[in-house]
Amino acid sequence: MSPARATPPLVILAIDSADIELVTRWTESGHMPTLAGIMQAGCFLKIDGADLVNEMGSWISLHSGVAKTTHGFYSVRQLVPGTYTLVQTNAAVAKNAPPFWRFLRGGTKKAAIVDPPELDVIPDVPGVQLTNWAAHESERLWEMARSLPEHVLPEVRAKFGSGEKLATFAHRGTEEEDFADYQRALARIATKGLVCRDVIGRDDFDVVVATFFEAHTIGHRLWSYQPEFAPPNRLSNGLRDLYEAIDGELARTLAELPADANVFIVSAYGMAGMYPTTGLMDAFLHQLDYQVPLRTEQLITGNRFDPLTLLRRTIPQPVRKWVSQFLPANVQERLIASDFAANTDWSRSVAFGIPNLYNGQIRLNVRGREPQGIVEPGAEYTALLDRIETDLKLLVDPKTGRPAVARVFRSADAFQVGIDHVLPDLFVEWVWAPHFMDEVLHPRAKLVQEPEHYHRSSFHRPTGFVAAAGPWIPHDTTMHTVDLRDLAPTFLTMLDVPIPDTMTGHPLPYVRMPLRRPASATAPA
Repeated sequence: MSPARATPPLVILAIDSADIELVTRWTESGHMPTLAGIMQAGCFLKIDGADLVNEMGSWISLHSGVAKTTHGFYSVRQLVPGTYTLVQTNAAVAKNAPPFWRFLRGGTKKAAIVDPPELDVIPDVPGVQLTNWAAHESERLWEMARSLPEHVLPEVRAKFGSGEKLATFAHRGTEEEDFADYQRALARIATKGLVCRDVIGRDDFDVVVATFFEAHTIGHRLWSYQPEFAPPNRLSNGLRDLYEAIDGELARTLAELPADANVFIVSAYGMAGMYPTTGLMDAFLHQLDYQVPLRTEQLITGNRFDPLTLLRRTIPQPVRKWVSQFLPANVQERLIASDFAANTDWSRSVAFGIPNLYNGQIRLNVRGREPQGIVEPGAEYTALLDRIETDLKLLVDPKTGRPAVARVFRSADAFQVGIDHVLPDLFVEWVWAPHFMDEVLHPRAKLVQEPEHYHRSSFHRPTGFVAAAGPWIPHDTTMHTVDLRDLAPTFLTMLDVPIPDTMTGHPLPYVRMPLRRPASATAPA
């Protein structure tokens, strides 16, 4: 930062999916000294908020201050509003949610941006942007790595190569394969640190944003090797090693930045033990008569004739699952969408599930919103939500004798939007468990599921964290809870940039800024 500038540099270093419980454990044990030092010098905050009902789109909300009800990206598989059509989606569907650095346009402040999660380059922002070089499942988010200026990407590739692609899941993967990818992940962490330092060394920047993804991508692969889940093995401390390696790169990167920087280390959400629950959600809705399948005779007669659905009905579900694993992903998605649309009697279904691996996503069949909606908005809608939620709370995991559902989120209440046209009406958070729930019990039904092809042992805890230190950050040992959407307006305020009307969060009161909060401003075009 130039001495003539009025605000200290703002540095935001993200660790995608770093879990708050693991971070607390490993900072206390001395394995993450950089993060521990920031926590001790400043503050450590818990991130919560409605946008964490599912991890998809959460980074967009964090960087933009815009709710998922506005930007519209909440899951890898979504319902097209106004239809019964399922589509596979990615971050490119998000609209009207530019990251906070877009509002540096037209000014003198410069940004260095390296691999922001779920985001592409933003034209006309002063500085340097490099996106999708080594991001989590980058091929699902954007088609290619990009940079602005355009010459930066080929220069980075000439020095450091293309970002190593790492798979978050390996069907029937072996310990040998997981160990090999663990080593590749450690190498990628070190290279990402070099890339970050190369980019920030290109100019004098007012804001730096960079992300490490390996705790997410390979973190899932290493989860079940941890000492509490498996006998001693060479990957027992593999996940801790990833966190420790990232912590080391944070230290080396911060050493290249001005000492008076305000520093934020951020993770939007965490990770915890859980196996897929797709079959349980489907069984719940069908066996308790919320979602009613078409009768076979309905599929044969009239305009609902669907030979593919008829054929699939004759094949036992375990056989269908076994066959589907050999099909290309796009074919699997088409079959899921076809089965969903063609196999439901919409005239008798009051609710239906949007197929999802981990958390349940339930949409009510609302008159005026769905093509064949039968649930009236208002009292009938609310009463049905009450009934579904009551039934969900009655589910018991027979392995533990405890409730199978941890929490149920109502979009209308959580986002204060009424009946939303984009999101599911209910998000169901199942209990976090190290075992696969092959069955759960309800007073009126026994719900059973078969393992999915994507039989992974972890999912994302809907809690993130912020560790912050710097001249404007007070020393505060109290762990306050902040909303995910409060961070973007905080960052703009610290840069002395007006907060646009699109942001619905508020600057954090825990940050002491020698500036008045800028008046609300309309977002620049």
